[in-house]
Amino acid sequence: MAASKDGYLAKARLEIRDWEAAKPGYVSHVADFVLNSVERLSAGVIPPHAQTKIERSVANAIVELQRVAKDSFNADDTRALVKAQKAKGLEAMDLAAQEYWNQHLALAAVEGGATGVAGLAGLAIDVPTLLGLALRAIHQIGTCYGYDLSDPLEREYALQVLRLGSSGNVQVKIKFSVSVNELELILRERSWKRLSDDQARRQINRMSLLLALRQFAKTLALQLLRRKALQIIPVTGALVGAGFNAQFLNDVCRAAYMSYRRRKLADLEGPQ
Repeated sequence: MAASKDGYLAKARLEIRDWEAAKPGYVSHVADFVLNSVERLSAGVIPPHAQTKIERSVANAIVELQRVAKDSFNADDTRALVKAQKAKGLEAMDLAAQEYWNQHLALAAVEGGATGVAGLAGLAIDVPTLLGLALRAIHQIGTCYGYDLSDPLEREYALQVLRLGSSGNVQVKIKFSVSVNELELILRERSWKRLSDDQARRQINRMSLLLALRQFAKTLALQLLRRKALQIIPVTGALVGAGFNAQFLNDVCRAAYMSYRRRKLADLEGPQ
């Protein structure tokens, strides 16, 4: 049994390393070319006032949804699901996290398809709703690994995971990965009692995450809006909405799954 457990942990570490090192393949490059073309075209299709409105909506939504995400699910039920798994330890956490990952993937596709039918008018509802699902998924997955998302510092980490998961290319992913890793180290030092809550907060404040969040909100709003521009075309809107939302949630959930797994593995190993 010990060998099996050790084997599972080794497999998890390898999967995390592969995810960290992943670079876009041929399909990703083709997809980026198509999406970039759509973005350029959409700049002239979507009215500037609509862009401004949705940018503001996204910025406000991220702050508010992050605040209430912890209350959008029952943390005790999430912890109970982990305990109910036949597997033990990290594997049980992984299985529960995968279940929530799949649930949110389905919800995102249904939501995107439903709002996609409404075309441009549906975007004002769709984008904040998609972000709400993404933050809820991150909170639930984090809870699977034993982290308390009612903790303000843990919510900071959840936001960084959202940034990482929604990164559009490998260069941006590397940049956001650095921020996530720095924050992980601070939280790890705090959990090992090497830092107090106040010391951890001061270190996090020095990272200027608030300013980064504002810029991230604006960038994400434009990215979502322009990449979803094809929703304004009748008939195709539902398909585009469902497909984009599912892909977005899949990327965010993968980032949450791998990031929280990495943290849990470090916690299991203990102070170095």
